[in-house]
Amino acid sequence: MKKYVSVLALFCILFSLCAAPASAADTALTGSWHDAEPIHNGLSCALYLDQTVKNCTELTLDLSIWEYTGAPFGNWYLYAKDLKDNWDHIADFKLEKDMADGHMETYTFRFKQPQSFKALALCMRDKGNYFNITWNDLAFYLGAGEQNGSTKPTPAPSAAQGQLLSGWWGDQEPIHNGTYEPFNLNSKMTDCTDLSMTLTIVEYTGYPFGNWYLYAKDLKGNWNHIGEFRIEKDQADGSPRTYDFHFKQPQSFKALAICVRDKGSQFSLTWDIDFYG
Repeated sequence: MKKYVSVLALFCILFSLCAAPASAADTALTGSWHDAEPIHNGLSCALYLDQTVKNCTELTLDLSIWEYTGAPFGNWYLYAKDLKDNWDHIADFKLEKDMADGHMETYTFRFKQPQSFKALALCMRDKGNYFNITWNDLAFYLGAGEQNGSTKPTPAPSAAQGQLLSGWWGDQEPIHNGTYEPFNLNSKMTDCTDLSMTLTIVEYTGYPFGNWYLYAKDLKGNWNHIGEFRIEKDQADGSPRTYDFHFKQPQSFKALAICVRDKGSQFSLTWDIDFYG
């Protein structure tokens, strides 16, 4: 088993832009999704626009959910980066659980004070939920306002850096429903509220795909289930997959382990793993 583990606070959501506008009269806002950066209470990926928007009084958001794990439903914020590079909360919206069927939802925001911005981002209001969400469609449309075509595209911000957690992979020990190799930290982690894991499958036999658990060994030596995620079959091509975990109760731990949820699966699995937190 290849193992390389680090930890950094990360909150990043995957997006794909939709093609059909919310209204024929609206103007689709084009741009590029940049790496995660600090916004609101965590890190989020932002859409940096090809043209800045000025004096916007109406904006429409279309989105649909492709897949998710955990609990992403509830209250969300729309943030905008103004022309002085400050992130401002400009609107609220809500993701309902019935959206899990993949249908398109449209949100229209009307602003009493005209908004000018160069980037937009979605942030969950309440820090603490752990989830992973992929949008099937996500696009913004300008209902009322103007675009400035002479502005140069905003360069991508530097990728967020975090603390590398050093340690070693220990001998197998009983965790959850089997025996697993824990990653023992050289220095304990205290009051962790956000954790991200990037997993790449190197090779496998059998069927390792499905639901998995993330376990942490607390400072008293107890193993606790702190997160859930899925390994999908399309990851067999060696593409990395990132999972984000957000904890309502801060976690303190000295080791991490990954355990298959359902006992009885027959497989062998070699992977590369990075933790960021």
